[in-house]
Amino acid sequence: MQPDRAQALLFPYVSSPKRIFEELVLTFQSLESVKRIAIAGSLAEGSHDGYDEIQLVVEATDPLLVVNALNDIFPIRYFRPFSGMDFPSGRFWLHDESPFNFVAIAFYTGVDLEEAIHKGKLAHGATIREIPSGTKGDWSPSRQYKFPDISNDGELSRLVEPTLFSIRSVVRDGEDLEGVMANLTVLQRGRVSGRVSDGLTFLIDEISAMVSELVRLRK
Repeated sequence: MQPDRAQALLFPYVSSPKRIFEELVLTFQSLESVKRIAIAGSLAEGSHDGYDEIQLVVEATDPLLVVNALNDIFPIRYFRPFSGMDFPSGRFWLHDESPFNFVAIAFYTGVDLEEAIHKGKLAHGATIREIPSGTKGDWSPSRQYKFPDISNDGELSRLVEPTLFSIRSVVRDGEDLEGVMANLTVLQRGRVSGRVSDGLTFLIDEISAMVSELVRLRK
């Protein structure tokens, strides 16, 4: 990977999470299937920077249509489902965006979303704020997203977020690289095994490039 590409991934624009969020909200609001949308985490608090993910909570009659719409405007690089939540709730990493700026979408029932909004917090403690409803359209996504086979990714895929969060702490707070390097070693071993999905392989390669650039800059 070229150094300038690695730098772009490692140092995303401060405006990137908000840009992605605003495009998604405009798109999702236009779908008849979508009843309510809420934003959670740092974007809901107005305290985000370029290293934050986009957390959305959506009530929809057809969640798969929402995923198709996401893939229409931001082609999906990799998907990992949330454990303990109904499919297709999960994390979506996007083509041509920094791995830090993944989209986490939780699909809630109307009752559960109303309760969360009333409390102002999600179960894991993140702030949640409802987005005012927008104008509905008469369009539907042009293609159906084909969920990849991630059955061999297993525990390896669960290391992606902790590794990204460790890199984020290094950049934000100047923490040492020990935790990052330990996780990266495990990810790279799994990557060379040849058994993981193409999406996870690409994501590991991007993370590896970011860490290499971070090490270079620290010399």
